[in-house]
Amino acid sequence: MNRYIATWTTRGSVTPGLTLTFAGTQRKSRTGYYSRIDADSMAVSMPVAGPEGEKIVLESMHQRLPEDEEFAPFSQTEITDFPSYVVRQPDEPPSYCHKEIQELP
Repeated sequence: MNRYIATWTTRGSVTPGLTLTFAGTQRKSRTGYYSRIDADSMAVSMPVAGPEGEKIVLESMHQRLPEDEEFAPFSQTEITDFPSYVVRQPDEPPSYCHKEIQELP
């Protein structure tokens, strides 16, 4: 299993509003990829919500997890400026994704 960190930042803001850390696996097929998240590994940081709000957000994310692997077809992902990309899932707003630039010490 790999460790992942996902952050959500409101447009125009410089600080993340929500950070999710989790462990999971991915495997690629000819038409997309399959992902599985370890629900027990999930942790949420959302400073504006406080500990009780973070607990509610985490519970909500747990409820949305599929019981098995989740399939995402390549057709839902558009590479914009590598490694940045946009994910367009049916009935959801687009997710604009990019790798954070990390400064070395």
